[in-house]
Amino acid sequence: MADGGTVALGVVFVIVLLAANLVVAVDRTVLDEEYVKTTAEEESAYEDFADELRGELLEEADIEEATAIAAPESGTEAAGGDDGPPVAAEADTADEWPFERSEEELLEATVSEAYIQSQVEANIDRLYAYLSGDTETLQLEIDLEPAKENFLDVLETEVANIDLGALGVPEGEAIDAMAENETRFEVEQEAFRAEIAADIRAEQKAAIQQETRRELSDEELEAAVEDEYDESELEAEIDAQLEAHRTELREETAAALRANLTGPAGELEEPLVALGTAYADAVAGAADHDEYVERTDAARDDLGDAMVDIAEDELDEQMPETVDLTAEVDEEAMTAAETAQQGVSTAETLAVALPLAALALAAVIALGASAAAAAVGLGSGSLFVGLVGLVGGTVGVERALAVLEAEVALPEAAAVVTALLAGIGEALAVQSVALSVVGVGLVGAGIGLRRGVIDPEELREHIEQRITDGGEDSAEDGVDHGTGDETGDEAGDEAGDGTKNSSNGDDSIDASNDDA
Repeated sequence: MADGGTVALGVVFVIVLLAANLVVAVDRTVLDEEYVKTTAEEESAYEDFADELRGELLEEADIEEATAIAAPESGTEAAGGDDGPPVAAEADTADEWPFERSEEELLEATVSEAYIQSQVEANIDRLYAYLSGDTETLQLEIDLEPAKENFLDVLETEVANIDLGALGVPEGEAIDAMAENETRFEVEQEAFRAEIAADIRAEQKAAIQQETRRELSDEELEAAVEDEYDESELEAEIDAQLEAHRTELREETAAALRANLTGPAGELEEPLVALGTAYADAVAGAADHDEYVERTDAARDDLGDAMVDIAEDELDEQMPETVDLTAEVDEEAMTAAETAQQGVSTAETLAVALPLAALALAAVIALGASAAAAAVGLGSGSLFVGLVGLVGGTVGVERALAVLEAEVALPEAAAVVTALLAGIGEALAVQSVALSVVGVGLVGAGIGLRRGVIDPEELREHIEQRITDGGEDSAEDGVDHGTGDETGDEAGDEAGDGTKNSSNGDDSIDASNDDA
């Protein structure tokens, strides 16, 4: 081949190798969905996105309002009024958080980092399938079913230990405390009897005052009651009124709940009435502590199941199974996606074609020129491409990132983008180092051929033997590098002035020197 043609092929080889080096680096990083996923995880992108999403949901969702029960205000007629039994139907604590976990913790368990990662990675796979041409249409979506299931699982755990007082259940705090502590159970019973006793004493004082012309002092009334009524009579009267007060307390508690539990919350009526009834029976002495605990535990279980069912129905009604992200993409963005698809398809083709083209050009150059000239030329080109790629992959990418961060107000999500760009630079630098090493090796081999240090025929036979044996030959089957050692099948040849010439290789070396 004419020298001009060889030079032209060498220039083309360098250009193709430069392009191949860059395209392969891009294909190994930005165009590799697994690499993108790993980079996103390393940059805490999933964690940051989950935190941001939970913050938005916390602002929009009113979980407290959704979980609090609208109980009647203290002193209303629904709760018994001034003349009713001592029903505590206050809802002063209904604005408190009823669960052990905070709202933030509930959302963290529902919209977990693992859930966000699974959804983002699924959409990365769909995006790259589209860009690679594996799918004809771009379909990005978020599956909400796992989030719903997470929430319901967390809610089911939380309602088992829900704070009835904070939830707004009438006498909720006392119901919980009486179940947990038998002493508190007895204290509540005594307090209930004391209230009835106080009412009876008040009636007795009123009766004595009506029979007396002058106004008696409280001390005089107390003394008169003690003289008029025996203590045993008072206890008998209390016992007589306990059943009536218990019945009235049960009815008033149930009425208070029914008046305020409307709509979907109506499913809570039965377990809440059961709690109120258990409380009324307990304070009236109609149930012992063991029976009370058994009844309240069963009612709490039913309450938890009802709350989970209500939440599930609400989620099914308000939240779709999936959110179609593609539907929100405008026409301009879709056009850009189609253009990107063409670019990615071209890049993936070039990532295979360019290296093959570089190898083909190297083969043509090697066949059309002497071994020494081909080795030096190809080695120089590889070394040049390696050095250019090394500078571009380190200094060039670093400066580009510095300019990008300085000139453009990047959002937090841009950390992944910058990391991907840095990844291209790293891949390019690694490939370029490999090309540089190959280039140095080829240039060294070419110089050795020119100076007669390497026998081309022995080199050819050695390579053929290595290929034939599948790499099983040991290092002793290599070529002589001027150390005076004898290698290969020509071990009987004598060492000369540092150059080992075989009988069938002199002409080849002379021809190589003439060409050089």
